[in-house]
Amino acid sequence: MAGCEYNLIMLYFGIILLYGGVFASHSKNVPMVSTSLGPISGYYKYSFENRVFSAFEDIPYAVPPVGDLRFEPPRPCPAWTGALNASHLYTCEQVRSEFMPLSGIKVQEDCLYLNVYVPKRQPPVNDNYDVIVNIHGGAFMMGDSALAGPGYIMDRDVVYVNLNYRLGALVGASARMTWTAEDEGLLATLYLEKILDETDRNWEEWSEYLLDYYNVVNENEKRSIAQKIKSFYFHSDKISKGNIKSVIKLFGDRYFNVAFETAVEMQAKVAQSPVYAAVYAFNQSTGFAKLLGSHLQGVAHGDETLLIHDYIGFGPQIHGRKLSTSENFIKNLLLDSIHSFARSGKPSVSGWHSLESSDDQ
Repeated sequence: MAGCEYNLIMLYFGIILLYGGVFASHSKNVPMVSTSLGPISGYYKYSFENRVFSAFEDIPYAVPPVGDLRFEPPRPCPAWTGALNASHLYTCEQVRSEFMPLSGIKVQEDCLYLNVYVPKRQPPVNDNYDVIVNIHGGAFMMGDSALAGPGYIMDRDVVYVNLNYRLGALVGASARMTWTAEDEGLLATLYLEKILDETDRNWEEWSEYLLDYYNVVNENEKRSIAQKIKSFYFHSDKISKGNIKSVIKLFGDRYFNVAFETAVEMQAKVAQSPVYAAVYAFNQSTGFAKLLGSHLQGVAHGDETLLIHDYIGFGPQIHGRKLSTSENFIKNLLLDSIHSFARSGKPSVSGWHSLESSDDQ
């Protein structure tokens, strides 16, 4: 179903770009766009470096998926009369999580909306702005378009689009977990030592579930595999708070590193355009682990997005803060690379080579 929604997004957004022209309405001092489905009014926002841009938020790309349409493929959105007020942010129903704060954002099933951000000034003659589309993360269970706000990226001359899509049980992707109304991830950190001790004592029984291989390995091999994994990462040591780096290495390999390398190799084999890969290792002052109260050092999953996007969910913890010299350098490096890739298919970093085959490292 997510694929159907994605196709509708691309179709609808194509209509906006091909048939819509952005212009300022002097009578109301708001940006307006004309589309084949009707006019849209937005509002002006400021980027990180105080550039003014036009924001059109929560433009419907499908009929609200509620009632009889709750589990159905999305239906095309009908035309509207009058100017659509596109100046609100909504998000889809989801499991609540400390990892995905939703402060100040209305949560509802009627959530199939996209947001379009456009520079206020017109592009050069005989040229167009490059378009960057972001589909938020969250394991198809949580998250929203505010995970990838426009604050940083609109310091560049681009058209930026992000969007919502149905999550969790509403796309049939998870069991009905009524007991997970509120994720208790932060609470678990208070019992880390106890959890690790329990994990060590029950490793042979738990590992197939913790590492998600319970349904791909023969029953008579599971105990042996569990022992080999523990020996490889912990040698003869116990799983404990004292070797937390080995715990992180184990789960990092299982849930990120191996899948990342496999995906890169597969894409490099079949892609018609160059594939670029990188590992982010910049330990910035504000990362997800630090925002969630961890004292562990190192780079967490998704940290780079905090220098690319305006993460609304964490509010004042990251908004309005002054970047260090090194953070500002990395931010500009990331934004320039993304903009360059959108324009030419190649990031603007000297020495960053594409992977032309699965043999490349």
